[in-house]
Amino acid sequence: MMARLLPYQLWLGNLKDIKNGAAIVLGTGVGGGIIMNHQLIYGSHFQAGEVSFLVNNSKKLGYDDLEGSSGSAVKMINECATKLGLNNKNDGKRVFEEINKDNDSIMPIFERYCRNIATLIHNIQAIIDLDRYVIGGGISSQPIVAQTINQEFIKLRSEVPIIQTTLSKPKIINSKFKNDANLYGALYNWLMNMDNYFQNKGQATN
Repeated sequence: MMARLLPYQLWLGNLKDIKNGAAIVLGTGVGGGIIMNHQLIYGSHFQAGEVSFLVNNSKKLGYDDLEGSSGSAVKMINECATKLGLNNKNDGKRVFEEINKDNDSIMPIFERYCRNIATLIHNIQAIIDLDRYVIGGGISSQPIVAQTINQEFIKLRSEVPIIQTTLSKPKIINSKFKNDANLYGALYNWLMNMDNYFQNKGQATN
């Protein structure tokens, strides 16, 4: 029988040995996974961590006012590509070449995006007080993403002194596996199925 497995971010990733933490995955929308006391939180309806559905604008409510829209990495790439006049609006590689060059025409878009994610992390932190956040998704392969989210997070805290003096600052880093995290998740699921299979087989033969 295989040893009991931990959620794969705790098993191999940058949340390993972290008691309380979260993964924020930046893609078409914004995904989330929350670890409390070394356990993945599922919620009553298996919907814990659905941060894409957080509301950003209390004065009106539509899809564009949800975190899944304002925090969409794809949407940010599209906006930057349009500003750069690129034919391929999904050319993230080209967009990040310009971001890493500190291109003045698109840096405000990128920094606004990172500010949004920093605000998301602040709001989560105010509720559940975590030690570490890991940033996942395809754009997490770019070191400047986590760096700028950190900068915006520090800036946000400094703008409201009571936040800085009251709430502890968590660590914000890139996910270890970046866009390959889904592959490790699939491997973990297979290992869990095998674990259950051998457990059930052992019980049947006893």
